[in-house]
Amino acid sequence: MISEKGRKMNTKKLLSDLRDGVNIDKIKKLLRSVGREQSELSVMIRLAISVILLILAGLRFMPGGLCMGSRTAALTVCAYDMVINTFRAIRSKKLLSPVILITISSVLAFAVGAYSDAVLFVVIYRVFGFLIRRTVNWAKRDTADSLDLRSAEVRLYGDGRITVVPADSVKAGDLYMVTPGDVIPLDGVVQSGASELDTEPVTGETVTRKVQKDSVVLSGCVNVTGTLLVQATADLRDSVVTGRMNFIDSYDAFEAKLEKSCEGFRAIYVPVVCVIAAVVGIAVPLIAGDFPRWLHTASVLLAAASPVPLFAASAITYYSQLGDAAGKGVLIRNKETVDKLAKVSRVVFDKAGTLFTGRLSVKAVESDRLSDEELLMLAAYAFANSESRIAEAIKEASGFTPDKNRIKKNYEEEGKCSIVQLKDGRVIAAGSREMLEMMELPVPPEEKGCTAVYVCIGKQYAGCIRLQDKVRADACNAVNELKAMGAQDISILAADSEENCRDISESLGVNSVFHAVTTDEKEAVLEDLKGDGVLVYLGSGADDTSLYGRADVDAAVNGLISHNAMKNADVVLVKSEPSKLGAAIRAARIIKKTAKANFGLVAAATFIPALIAVFGSLKLWTFGFIQSVAVIVTVFIAAGAYRFLEKQYDDQKTE
Repeated sequence: MISEKGRKMNTKKLLSDLRDGVNIDKIKKLLRSVGREQSELSVMIRLAISVILLILAGLRFMPGGLCMGSRTAALTVCAYDMVINTFRAIRSKKLLSPVILITISSVLAFAVGAYSDAVLFVVIYRVFGFLIRRTVNWAKRDTADSLDLRSAEVRLYGDGRITVVPADSVKAGDLYMVTPGDVIPLDGVVQSGASELDTEPVTGETVTRKVQKDSVVLSGCVNVTGTLLVQATADLRDSVVTGRMNFIDSYDAFEAKLEKSCEGFRAIYVPVVCVIAAVVGIAVPLIAGDFPRWLHTASVLLAAASPVPLFAASAITYYSQLGDAAGKGVLIRNKETVDKLAKVSRVVFDKAGTLFTGRLSVKAVESDRLSDEELLMLAAYAFANSESRIAEAIKEASGFTPDKNRIKKNYEEEGKCSIVQLKDGRVIAAGSREMLEMMELPVPPEEKGCTAVYVCIGKQYAGCIRLQDKVRADACNAVNELKAMGAQDISILAADSEENCRDISESLGVNSVFHAVTTDEKEAVLEDLKGDGVLVYLGSGADDTSLYGRADVDAAVNGLISHNAMKNADVVLVKSEPSKLGAAIRAARIIKKTAKANFGLVAAATFIPALIAVFGSLKLWTFGFIQSVAVIVTVFIAAGAYRFLEKQYDDQKTE
């Protein structure tokens, strides 16, 4: 018994913890989990007591009345809460609820004298339900563990000293210290120090990245060499590491969605089996006699009418194999996505950041009148107010930051040109061939595979800067694998010229490339392509928010570094490898195939014993045991099938 003083102290402690930044959602979740653990423990204790009472009832020296009382007590102890839930279901007009079927089945068996049968069936059924919940929770936990890179503590820096505090108490703007070997706890910007980061846990890239003052660092990366002082740009909730965890929130509603998708089956299956049970239990004995025998058979059929084992087989398969796929760097949001991915027929890649790296670099500078450095400097001024990939590449190559105070006027036309007038009177223009055509200037020949930026001073042509986007190492493998999987149409959306896109199409072997498309035009293209068959769109996840929802399945490559992708994408590929899209489709097909096999196994373990009960003899507890074993076997199938088939595929690839 807790005293009033003790209760007040506990309340003060809880309020103190909350003030110190403890996440209240975590506290609620912990209390719920403790409640579940206690509930499960109490049920298991009651089941053990029921079995003991049943054993006592079977002892030879037990008097008849005491023996019957012990049996009744055994059933009451293990099933009284089921009876209460049965009345609640009836009051809610859920007349075909599984708990009603199981309760009636066990009570009916008990009523016809199959006492041990009824008690053992309830015990097996409840242990079976407990194992299902545990298995599903294990699968969810494994998936969460594969994504969880969060740090529990942060070395907070302030007033010249370091204090170790909980990670969820640090806010944006706070300074924290990261020593070699530490995981970056929160997204931030380096204030002092230099180091190398292992970004593979977050981006999948195996090359370390050098960081120094003003470098952006992402939570989840590992600090390898030097000590860093970092200013947090986001708290724990808004950092990349938590975005990873939020991706699996949709799994919480998984069972409800799975059950909803099976409503059509249940609406036919359950009433039909219940009618058959009523005929066997009432009509048949009226003709053939032997009411106890046929009522016992009816109890087996009522147990067979419960769809729980069939749904459990599917749920276990999906949960287990979604976790396996996550371990391979493929995150699939939910069952609906799995169903669509398994039937993919068309794929659209956004060129930037998927099949190509998405980062342009200057390949060549061509100028007769100016030095290369001068031409790059002028182009950098032309793109001073632009944030396009071309502008970033030219600014980086020029090696300096344009002084915007020297700019008098600025004009930009997306995809064509960017023009500035400097205060010294010079007008500098940089843009595509369309710009030269508008100025009625001759257009130099284009070079295959390059994006050309032409620079003019006034109306005089000054030179050309050629930029190139690199093809990812596994881009061809990605396209070939999708074709081998039956994708009938593979397309690319690109901002490049028609000639460049023609070269891209030929080199990668895709069906078509939509050239010179803006973001708005990409939306229209995806809408036009959506129709026959399942369409998958693969983007970088960073800047394609408006494109999500246009295709049947939205996927993001290297999506873990994008809050946008983690929030909106149906599929997230952890690494910057477009070939992982093929792995996602393969995972979906494996899951569907395994789910069907497991469903068939449990269906056989349900229908065959039911037929034996009708045409032969089968005890209720034996039926429950056969079903339970079948579901346990599905656990092993679900756990092994994905890994086996993936290994088989990897071996074939190696050969």
